[in-house]
Amino acid sequence: MSETKDPSKKSHLWDAVNPSVDWDKRQNTVVRKFLNVLEKITLALESPVNVFVRDSRFNPLYHTGTISVTLLMIVLFTGLYLTMFYQFGFDASYQAIANLESNYFNRWMRAVHRYASDAAMITTLLHGWRTLFQDRFRGARWLAWVSGVVITVMLWAIGVTGYWMLWDQQAQVITQSFVVMIKNSTAGISFLLNFLVGEDAGTGWIFMLILFVIHLLLSLILGLGFWYFHVKRLNRPKILPPSFWTWSITGIILLFSLIIPVELQPQYSPEQLPQNISIDPFYLLYLPAALKLSPAVFWWSIAAIIGIITAIPWLLARKSIAPIQVNTGRCTGCTLCEQDCPYTAIKMQSIGGQKHQKLIAEINPDLCVACGICIGSCPVFALALGEMPPEPLWQETISRASQSIKHPQKVVFTCERHAQHNQNGNEDIQIVPLTCVGMLHPNLIEQTLEAGAAEVQVIGCPPEDCSNREGNLWLQQRIDRQRKPKLNQKLTNAPISTDWVAPNNFTRAINASSRQAGATAYHPPISKKKWRTFLPAIILVGLITALQIWVSEQQISIAQNSQAGIELSLVHHSGYPLVNIENNLEPEPGLTLPTTLVIEVDGEIIFAKEYPLLEKNQTKIVEVFEQVPIPNGKHHLKLSLYDRPNQIEPQVLFEKTLNLESGQVLAFNFRDEQIFGDPDAGEKLFYETSLGVNAGCRICHSLQPDVVLVGPSFAGVATRAAERIPGMSAEAYLHQSIHEPDAYVVDGFTNVQTMNFGDQLNEDQIKDLIAFLMTLEE
Repeated sequence: MSETKDPSKKSHLWDAVNPSVDWDKRQNTVVRKFLNVLEKITLALESPVNVFVRDSRFNPLYHTGTISVTLLMIVLFTGLYLTMFYQFGFDASYQAIANLESNYFNRWMRAVHRYASDAAMITTLLHGWRTLFQDRFRGARWLAWVSGVVITVMLWAIGVTGYWMLWDQQAQVITQSFVVMIKNSTAGISFLLNFLVGEDAGTGWIFMLILFVIHLLLSLILGLGFWYFHVKRLNRPKILPPSFWTWSITGIILLFSLIIPVELQPQYSPEQLPQNISIDPFYLLYLPAALKLSPAVFWWSIAAIIGIITAIPWLLARKSIAPIQVNTGRCTGCTLCEQDCPYTAIKMQSIGGQKHQKLIAEINPDLCVACGICIGSCPVFALALGEMPPEPLWQETISRASQSIKHPQKVVFTCERHAQHNQNGNEDIQIVPLTCVGMLHPNLIEQTLEAGAAEVQVIGCPPEDCSNREGNLWLQQRIDRQRKPKLNQKLTNAPISTDWVAPNNFTRAINASSRQAGATAYHPPISKKKWRTFLPAIILVGLITALQIWVSEQQISIAQNSQAGIELSLVHHSGYPLVNIENNLEPEPGLTLPTTLVIEVDGEIIFAKEYPLLEKNQTKIVEVFEQVPIPNGKHHLKLSLYDRPNQIEPQVLFEKTLNLESGQVLAFNFRDEQIFGDPDAGEKLFYETSLGVNAGCRICHSLQPDVVLVGPSFAGVATRAAERIPGMSAEAYLHQSIHEPDAYVVDGFTNVQTMNFGDQLNEDQIKDLIAFLMTLEE
């Protein structure tokens, strides 16, 4: 068969040795070759780790997924504990953390929470990277990949909200990035910004409560999503790492948290932007770019990157690889394949009547990854990779072994990951590639030896790093006669060996005199000296943790804050006077004009913008939130407002010469004076009947249409008042009528009002009364 293939193509050589697999679809593709390159680069970088830990069972890189769960559990428990001391409010939240720092145990728990969170992000990203280069994301595995991306994004969001809840300088930079992101995104968004950092925020307890709820809800959704979408579909999912890793990771985090507590940063200061701060790179690395780039460019770029990563299973889709096929005529219903499948893709179904009932394996194509592990379970050739039956593998292997009767040869069975790294040039060694070593049936080992092979060696993935989860473990247990189908008892002393090594150590494993035994790290046969054996791995993780802590505490410069700035918040009806402005113009509340703001520095206009009216609560206003950088140093600053028709001279809101420092923030919150009051309070005034003490309006005016008491009915008065005097608003007309009863008298009535209610009621009461009358529309 090999003579008919093109030896220049490696995949064709694989076809010659194992024709029961369509290697052209599995390996001879651009995507697969790209992933093989990524794997080779990664394995080269990992090699020092394997050298340092000595035993691959103790390589932490093979446990990144389960270690992430351990770390998240630490984060969960410490987070629940810290929650008991948390309070809501800008000052209250920061003070709660400061109080935590005053207690040694609480400070320790806060450090554990922080360092475990950082470590969880690192291990999660490493787990995702290993999933990528091992090609464990395509086809039926797409859900695991997509859910993993979503979980990672949610983990990041949980970390960001956690830092935001501290209300320190890091929270200030997060807030600033949020402001930059949304301030120009939607009309009326100024309301949200005012609620966040403006006058409407108040003590901040509502905003901090919202952050807290988001933080907890995201955590809950992450846990549920992890279970339901990421691991539930797996057979025998491994949630936690081996116990020695669980205890070691926990101990290392506790120790470093005890030695190196987390530094409490200065509190959020509205008057001063931070210049150099520590930014956790594992969650907050986005901040410098978010502050410098256009919000649209930055966030659309982030969304595009996440979208591309999420779509990798389809962007890097391989040629169509058919799921396992079942020959129902051969299937005996032994259930071994169902037990061995790592992905619950096989279920035994009953066929026939009650007297002649038979179990037949049924494949779920939505779950099958075509790993071939079930083929190694089946003793009757009832399972095949698509249209490729397993018999040719046996025939070709036995044929090659039989050629070694005169010249004994060694036969090495290995998975496709390892075969990519084959540099063996020894003609006395036959390499038989498999989709996974779990595809190897023990009977084929027996027949290979009987055909004349001098030795059989199986080389597979390291413990807990099998690209098909359990292929190496099942094969090891079959050879050790711990799992069906078992190796024949008569081969107890036969020259059969197994090695579970990293793929780039494949050639070394072939020529090595010693063997790497044990396909699992969960129950390693370690002697009483196990901690001495495990010590290099502990030292390695300790060094990585120390580096992680050091990196997270490094200071970076926020370049955008090198200038001073103005933060301006305004909610305004055109024609309304502003609170605490000495040069207020006379009220013209009926105006519906846009508002223009102008900022001048040393007589030069650096900012000018017109704001259109927005409909809010049945009235038209402008809402403004602006952050304007201004140069450092001594400058004459002037803020002006235009909101009147044909206005030549602006209304000056602020004018002063100031000496501004780098990062200094001048915060201005402008609000209208109350022209109209509380309609509920006005209604009470209307119904009061004690003349000389209050309005007593109901004595003379009915609220029923066409019901005349002394004066005209007030039913629909708000509508009529707007039409009484051209150019005068309804509010202004009512205000004038209260202060000057005889200024306008309705036809058919005479002015019988004996008192001036403008003197009887204070201005706030008049505003309340007008507010009630404005609710009486036709």
